[in-house]
Amino acid sequence: MRDYVFILDNEKESKKITIEASGMMDAFLKAKDFQKKKSEDKKSKVNLLFQGVIYS
Repeated sequence: MRDYVFILDNEKESKKITIEASGMMDAFLKAKDFQKKKSEDKKSKVNLLFQGVIYS
């Protein structure tokens, strides 16, 4: 398993999230779901940026 690091960024704050997944597509789909939930909660657009991979 690898840890994929994404940054969720909106106008007020940015938050770094780490997702444990077996592959990039799995991590991306999980991050998109998280982004969608944050967008609905904040009532504003949330940008999703890929930062990198942590190998363990």
